[in-house]
Amino acid sequence: MPLVAYGNRLYPRNSILIPQSFVDTGATKCVVPRTFNKRTLRLPVVGRDKDVGTAKGKREFDYVVVPLMVIANISLQDGALVVRETRLRVRNVPTWLGADDEDFIVGMSFLRHFDVTMRRSGHIIIRK
Repeated sequence: MPLVAYGNRLYPRNSILIPQSFVDTGATKCVVPRTFNKRTLRLPVVGRDKDVGTAKGKREFDYVVVPLMVIANISLQDGALVVRETRLRVRNVPTWLGADDEDFIVGMSFLRHFDVTMRRSGHIIIRK
């Protein structure tokens, strides 16, 4: 299996490491920009969801299945990318391909595997 380096760790080539801050419990599936899939993941489109309700109205999304999705703490320390893995990892995550100007979103296709608590302080707690 081909591996790719993120900071100081190796992951399978089609895996995604997502910063913890992009969480949307109202999103049915996760979202990655279409060009990110084309350039990096290179996953085939396996289906299309129609009439998906979003903040921008009804839309259609092609989707892929990401073999491994991991939420990680990613930071820069002394100019080096440091990746600290969490135990928040899911295999075979259905993921919509969004527009190129859309953010990465961790939706319920990932979050349904965990207990998710939202605090008044704005913090989101995700635990197994």
